[in-house]
Amino acid sequence: MLSVPHEQAPILYVAAHGRRVAVVAAQSPTGWVFLWPGAQVPADDVASAARQLAAFAQPQP
Repeated sequence: MLSVPHEQAPILYVAAHGRRVAVVAAQSPTGWVFLWPGAQVPADDVASAARQLAAFAQPQP
């Protein structure tokens, strides 16, 4: 689900393993980044962002 509230950054909600994670694309001083709790990944490194997000969304033991 993608939410684009007026006057705010777009938010992608990723649902996995019963969790819902909000991922924001934002411009930083070094370029665009994907942000979610505890992570900031350059937006031009999509493969790394996908791996890190998948690991974050995994169920915790």
